[in-house]
Amino acid sequence: MTAHLDTDRHKKYLETGKTMDETRKEDYIICACGMSISKRGIKRHEGSKIHKSYVKACDANKIE
Repeated sequence: MTAHLDTDRHKKYLETGKTMDETRKEDYIICACGMSISKRGIKRHEGSKIHKSYVKACDANKIE
């Protein structure tokens, strides 16, 4: 227990009062194409087939 009290995870919980699950949920965003993705994965998502087809459809229809 003493080792856990010194971890960054525990210190962050004491500062924010949020569990790791609650913190992870905040790290997700909704892309313009409708997909829910993590903030860290935005660059990878932008290269995906789903996102590229959405961008292509928007360009064809002049939608932003």
